[in-house]
Amino acid sequence: MRARLQLNFAAILMIGTAIASSQLYAPSLQAQESDAKSTTPAPSRLSSPFRRAIQRGLEPGGDIVKELRAITDRTITSRRDAEAVINALASLTPEQLTARRLEYDNSSPLFYLAMWFECINYSPSAATTTFAEKGIPQLIKCYDAVAQLKQKDNEKDLIYLLALMVAYKSPKAADRIVEAARKPLAPFDYSWSLIFESLAKDYPDKNKILAAFSEKLPAEPLAIRLLQFANDEMANEKLEQHPFDSPAGYALLNQWLSNTKDADLSMAALSAIPFLVDAEQEQLLEQAVKSPFKQIRLRGATHAAEIGFAFGFEELKELCTDVGYSKGASDRLRALDRADLIPKEISEPEFLAKAKLSHWLQVNTERSDAPSEMKILDSRVLTLPAESKNQTYYLIQFRYSDPFGFSADETYVGLVGKNVYCAFDFDLPSRPIEDIYALYATYLAKKYGFMEDLANTDRAELSNWLPQWKGPELTDVVIRSIITLDRKLDLPNYKIALGTAQLNGEPGWIIFDGSRSTWYPMSEQPKYESISFDGTKPEIPMIHVGRLLLDFSLEEKGRPKHLAVTPSPKPPAEVLATYTRLLNELPKMSLKRQREYLDPNGPISSQFDDCVNALSEVNGSSKEEAFIQLYEQLFASANLLEEPAKTEALSTSSPVGEHFLTYIKSLLANNRRQDALEHCSKFESRWTPYYGFSLLAQAYILAGAPERAEPFLAELFDFSVSSDVYVLEAGLLAELWKNNNEIAKSQKLLIDCLKQLRKRMIVTNRINFNATEIQKYQDLHKKFLELYPDEKSKLDSAGLPADPTVKP
Repeated sequence: MRARLQLNFAAILMIGTAIASSQLYAPSLQAQESDAKSTTPAPSRLSSPFRRAIQRGLEPGGDIVKELRAITDRTITSRRDAEAVINALASLTPEQLTARRLEYDNSSPLFYLAMWFECINYSPSAATTTFAEKGIPQLIKCYDAVAQLKQKDNEKDLIYLLALMVAYKSPKAADRIVEAARKPLAPFDYSWSLIFESLAKDYPDKNKILAAFSEKLPAEPLAIRLLQFANDEMANEKLEQHPFDSPAGYALLNQWLSNTKDADLSMAALSAIPFLVDAEQEQLLEQAVKSPFKQIRLRGATHAAEIGFAFGFEELKELCTDVGYSKGASDRLRALDRADLIPKEISEPEFLAKAKLSHWLQVNTERSDAPSEMKILDSRVLTLPAESKNQTYYLIQFRYSDPFGFSADETYVGLVGKNVYCAFDFDLPSRPIEDIYALYATYLAKKYGFMEDLANTDRAELSNWLPQWKGPELTDVVIRSIITLDRKLDLPNYKIALGTAQLNGEPGWIIFDGSRSTWYPMSEQPKYESISFDGTKPEIPMIHVGRLLLDFSLEEKGRPKHLAVTPSPKPPAEVLATYTRLLNELPKMSLKRQREYLDPNGPISSQFDDCVNALSEVNGSSKEEAFIQLYEQLFASANLLEEPAKTEALSTSSPVGEHFLTYIKSLLANNRRQDALEHCSKFESRWTPYYGFSLLAQAYILAGAPERAEPFLAELFDFSVSSDVYVLEAGLLAELWKNNNEIAKSQKLLIDCLKQLRKRMIVTNRINFNATEIQKYQDLHKKFLELYPDEKSKLDSAGLPADPTVKP
């Protein structure tokens, strides 16, 4: 639930600012209620569905979380609704406020009540004023009482309460924030981001908090957040002193500058140096220019040189000789009027071309580091569209190594002249040299509007184009696009056509261009996936026109043989060794690095299947045996992590969760039913609805333990709480109940689910034709008839036809 909330802190911050400047206090609560009464009838105290829900939840045997989860309108504006929330907070004991149930995402009544403080409109209302005047003092009481329980499960709730307090600009939040950060409470929780966001919005006691942090910094995870926040505040001149401007701060910055694994952390530490006292900057900058990350050394040396430290100039001079960082270093020396320090040996044209390309890549792409390798493929004097005449250009092949060591290097080709041009598509490394030049030439032609593809080819009669071809007979010819060319390009034709065709049974593309019409066999093109649904191949006309612009021959043969740099895959044993090493190192990594590695796009998740294949090949085992072995290594490694990384690594969205069902199936295929059941039990207290309960239920059913699946399935179909319909799970539960001879329950579940789906699709007496919803309905309808083939009349009487698009 916490992850699904639409946080409305922007509204709170706006209203909190108004409260702090007394703009909301001007009209009293009574006056605002009076204004409301003038336009709407005065409701009775229990007339609000919201207040009635809270009252039911507070009654003996009531369930306040269930009642609040069932409310669909997540906005309140009334004073009485706000007071109902506040009174509920006051009436529950700390133990009641923090009682958690797994089926409610393990979230507490405290969280579900507090969240209404942000369920407000962007305009001030009686509710927001009530929350500010009466609610925040009550939240503070709840915070102090719950904090006294000293239970780890409550830490996220406490930080959430602090985020609300500071968003409403309560001055009493300041001391509690400092105390919570020093412990620290839930240091990785998202609410800390909201706290720092609120501090940046002119929180009145911001300086008090930062002064306290200067005396004693928070624990490291929050110290990093504090560093980034303080850097931004100092840059925007909103702080007079950086909280790291202290002996403890200098020591921590020095530690982060010398780390060997996280360049971003080093960069954040480096960014703080200009805001520290002059006496401490020299030592920190000396550490920066020793960094293993050259981008840190470059920036550190620049700042040191700007201050006047000799070692800064020496480092810039040294970096001038590194082709990956040479241009950045030499540009900085020129800006500092010390061009005399630039080594003369770096003036060689090819070196300068590679340095220019590396600098461009670092500035204009997501890569902050230099390529692993660069080499000159070719150099020519050419005239490109809208460029200077007879200019020297270099084609430079460059590569980036996979930082994890799994895949082959990524290889690209850039063009360097007066400017740099770099295309990351069209598989340039696998093309002939002249084709690459041609593609860059037409890239410029398109950039300056000299070449344009016409989207509508309806009028492109084949009979107007086919006579231009004088070669062997073409078959299956279809015109795919028309290309117009500006007269400024000085080409014989200003309009050409691209078509698909076959020549002597071989598929390919034909360019109709008068006497220059040319056939381009598919076999001579790299296997670059650029063919659109209509057969358009954009690089074919680009190559054709580019070659004409550059006076190259159109008769290039054997195109794929020129460079042929298709990288070889890593040997299975090497892939497996790398994966095993990462699993072994995972528990020792920082939380940030652990999250990067376990992310769906990270190496542990993305490389799992390939490593299963590698393990199978290396050991000569079956895929199932290899899967079991690797999954168990992954699970063991995840279990060694500290919280909160452990919880994340064992979640449904982690590699452990992603491969959970396949692991269960593999165990069962190897006659390990008891191991499968034991593995399921390890997640019962960890996983929550929807997906977690679904996985557990499916696994227990596969393992022949339907009685253990039933509670998880039943929890998904409380329509008083949620209107979601899970078709697969509904079918499983209905079948389970049928097998237990609970026919009425089984049929009612399926009919209720079908009604929910049907209800969704009917909008103001017309059907909303959503293909996914229709398919879900039809699948569940079929499931009912599969289980109860003689009970179709029950569907008919409930108004549930086989085709949900039929109007009722």
